[in-house]
Amino acid sequence: MGLLGEFLESFYGSGSLPQTIWAKVRRERTETNNGVSSRRHPIGREKRPTTEAKSFVDSEFWATMPDVVRVDQTRIKGGKTESTVEVTKGNQRLKRVADGSIEMEKEPSRGRGNGDSLPNDFRRHFDRGLIRRLFTSLTLEPLGECQVAGRKCVRIRAVPTPVDQIWPHWLPTEADEFEFAADLEFPSLLSIRANLGGLTFETFEVVQVTFNGEIDGDVFNVQPLSGKHTRDAMPVVQRMTLEAAIDKVPFTVLLPKVRSEFGGCDVNYEPPRGKRPEGLGIHYHGGDSNRFWFHLRAELDPEMQDRLEFEEIEFSGRRFQLSDPEIDGALSILVFQQDGTWVEIVSDFARNDLLNLAASFKPVARNQ
Repeated sequence: MGLLGEFLESFYGSGSLPQTIWAKVRRERTETNNGVSSRRHPIGREKRPTTEAKSFVDSEFWATMPDVVRVDQTRIKGGKTESTVEVTKGNQRLKRVADGSIEMEKEPSRGRGNGDSLPNDFRRHFDRGLIRRLFTSLTLEPLGECQVAGRKCVRIRAVPTPVDQIWPHWLPTEADEFEFAADLEFPSLLSIRANLGGLTFETFEVVQVTFNGEIDGDVFNVQPLSGKHTRDAMPVVQRMTLEAAIDKVPFTVLLPKVRSEFGGCDVNYEPPRGKRPEGLGIHYHGGDSNRFWFHLRAELDPEMQDRLEFEEIEFSGRRFQLSDPEIDGALSILVFQQDGTWVEIVSDFARNDLLNLAASFKPVARNQ
């Protein structure tokens, strides 16, 4: 039996699971203008960096399995540094955010049971359940033996299948190939390299790890920094009725005239997060051949404007901004302002159909 077979037999069989894990991990991403297109259909036309730009995330993990994990992280991007501490105990989560205060969440939105509530930065390395799910979307090929963090590993080339189910918060979905270093004693991935066009653009490297070591329980007690306080975490989105959304937001709510095949819509309130202003996300379901959803905000999303290239378009006497990847199957973003509200449409409609859809938006009256 080869090394890959040895690993998979342990991984899918009765291989031993660690009771505790301590590890340090470095994540490094390089943004380059190498002219290689992602295998994923993009959303909007990304700006190409004029120079190579790198970002780093240094993480330290303490875990008492199966469901108690602390993650200390320092993120470095664009010359800015941000540090956070997150502790998950089952379905309870505490996070000391960048300003030093503590956010509490009793039922994390990431899921319940089977380790789904644990931080993804921990799970991609040490959660056998998640790694199994990744493997169902990958074709694996052994590349020999290697050492990572002083541990014996098997190197694995992993190529996504045509219908893979890899989510972007698990692994970089733009990669056309991965290289793993899998621990041969415990089911874990100690090194992950994401490649595109033969070049590595993102790495996740375990630089130190101890399995089944002693961990002081006090490490899972986190307090706010001096002068800060504890508050309930704000959900990423809040699903609500259209009527409730109209009453909640300060801006005018607009809706388009849509084809009957699209049926109803889902409405989500999006609280302000970081630089992104509050908004509504409205997604229409149905539609046999096209997809579209849109966001409504009182102000433009600065993160989107910084990330994407737009062209100015005039249509029916109005001005629109279009970010079109010009790739089959990709999604375009059309931005315009109407009645004081900024609208961001995401769709795979043809350009003229998209502009006609935008021109059909009308304000919805507030509830009396």
